[in-house]
Amino acid sequence: MADDPNVLLGMTIGNRYRIEELVGRGYFSFVFKAFDQQDQVPVAVKVLKLGHAGSTEAVLEFDTEGRLLESLQGKSNIVDLHSSGVSDVPISVQGASTVLSVRFHAMELADLALVDLLVYRDQVSWLHKLGVFRDVVSGLHQMHISHVAHRDLKADNVLLFMVGNRRIAAKVSDLGRSRDLHDGARLDPSAYEWGRGDRFHAPPEHFLGLGRASEDYFKYADFYLVGSVLCEIITGQQMNSLVPPSSVTSQAFLAASPVEREAMFGTWTSRAVMEYSNAISLISGDIPAAVRHQVVELLTQLCHPVPSMRATRQRREQNLPAWGLEWVLRRVDIIGRRLQAGNSVPSKVTAQTGR
Repeated sequence: MADDPNVLLGMTIGNRYRIEELVGRGYFSFVFKAFDQQDQVPVAVKVLKLGHAGSTEAVLEFDTEGRLLESLQGKSNIVDLHSSGVSDVPISVQGASTVLSVRFHAMELADLALVDLLVYRDQVSWLHKLGVFRDVVSGLHQMHISHVAHRDLKADNVLLFMVGNRRIAAKVSDLGRSRDLHDGARLDPSAYEWGRGDRFHAPPEHFLGLGRASEDYFKYADFYLVGSVLCEIITGQQMNSLVPPSSVTSQAFLAASPVEREAMFGTWTSRAVMEYSNAISLISGDIPAAVRHQVVELLTQLCHPVPSMRATRQRREQNLPAWGLEWVLRRVDIIGRRLQAGNSVPSKVTAQTGR
């Protein structure tokens, strides 16, 4: 019963959210479509699985997500939080009555997730794809300038909202692994060497034990993750599917001391740079010719195997932290203008026939 989402169907959480159907699930939580009986609108309600309610780490991360969403409220490309808390829910199972204490976040309800749209990516124009990616970059930028690192960005954690008949707006969600960088490290430094997010999407330093509990390294990891989202938008696969981390290499780094890992990294890097370059070249045919060079250049920088190479030396914007993503937004805007210009140039046939 502890991890059976069906026990909550039809129940009211927080004295206002009537649970209607299960729409998603993660390792620590369930996500339901619900109806807000106070504001009379549909919402999404994320619930910590009861089987994890006794885990200090799970509760802390779940509560941190609510606190961070509240602090980021109103940001255009981050999912909005309606309310968050703990609710006692009376239920009856096999004739026995009991009360469940449920931790929840009520958020705006998306139309779908980016990972769902990518199934039909061949039917989506590149201008729409680029618009979605720009929203993702904007959401991460809004987090970074608010001194928050995401650490678990991927297509599954990007929500899409239909705006009017044609516009698709994307918002970053699932801040369970995110970190308020004003807070001190909660864990032993070794925990950060191997990363905190989904290892299937993790940057290479998190497979090599070379992560760090520092602002710069959280920034570098997020840059890789946003680049991997761009890769997902292009191909339907994250970057680690194109350049799979070697289990043999990971085991060798795992067995080495921190000092030995640093020395091994130089040897690994020379090979890895070529592997990433080759992988990106292979997918370049899926990018429109008008913007191929610019997209390849951006993807190559964001997903560079050397963390510090993902950063930029461009001039710092006044009154903004040095690690916002203005430079990525500018590049995306340039790519968008080139793409629009390319689409507006008439073909030879059109020019000759006038049709």
